[in-house]
Amino acid sequence: MHKIRRDKTIEGTTIPGFIRNGQYFYINVDIYEDGMVNCWELADLKGVRDKIDLEWLTPQVPDGESISIFGLGDYKTISGSWNHNAHTYYDYITNIVQQLNPGMDNIYEISFAEKMKNEKYKIVQSPYAQDFYVESEVGYKVVTGEGFFIFMKYEGANYLVYLSVYKDGTIECQNASFQKMLKIEELEELFSNGTFFTELKEPTVITLDRLGDVVMVNGSYIIDITDKYKQVLDIYQKLNKHPGLLDICRKRYYKYLEHPTEEHKEDLRIAYEAIPEHERMYLGDMDNRDEDYIRILYTEEKRQV
Repeated sequence: MHKIRRDKTIEGTTIPGFIRNGQYFYINVDIYEDGMVNCWELADLKGVRDKIDLEWLTPQVPDGESISIFGLGDYKTISGSWNHNAHTYYDYITNIVQQLNPGMDNIYEISFAEKMKNEKYKIVQSPYAQDFYVESEVGYKVVTGEGFFIFMKYEGANYLVYLSVYKDGTIECQNASFQKMLKIEELEELFSNGTFFTELKEPTVITLDRLGDVVMVNGSYIIDITDKYKQVLDIYQKLNKHPGLLDICRKRYYKYLEHPTEEHKEDLRIAYEAIPEHERMYLGDMDNRDEDYIRILYTEEKRQV
């Protein structure tokens, strides 16, 4: 039988949540208009309720536990004032689905056959969510983007916001309390004057979007603020079809392997050190990461062939 398939665009929104997997991971919980929810794995509404009951997905973190925020750092909680418990959090998710799909039409439920197929082939569905905003309702013209979490000072308070970089240079900073639109040319000053920040050197109250307020302090690792600014510029370059920092570095790596001269080594060093430190591990695979780049640039070890 000749096999074919098609893709379908399903729109949605995000709310914050925590995944409890050894420690607590702050994530965007992606909620789609067909009732599917991505919380490190795509689930229907019944599956989401099961994950909340198992405390895999949760709206709270106990005092004293650590929160890992992807691409930002690890932070120790001191105390929290939370807006949801397990029951109200599930109701919140279903209400979001109803807002996206008032008639609750074509709500998807994962069938038994689909579950069996996923188990047989070890498939874990976790689709990539594409950031976008509607530039024009005529023809439904959208501008795509990519983003990350960062702390932001706004009107005397501290927030964890999601900063989206768009192809046209628009920057969107948002959480439940506010939405601020900027241009990429404005960001350098905001990253240098402390409006955007990553470090919590002393206990600081942070508003975690719709989840509540929590007092946190630096944990085991923190991403440098200058690296986050580099990441903004790199995202913008890639969205506009220019080579990203990782691509440039890989190209120079292969050039050095073909012609291991001191000149090519220096070119590789410049490209490697231009990459935000927390992204250098993506130069290789999950096992090797950037180990061979480090070997070439900072050791006298010979490559194992």
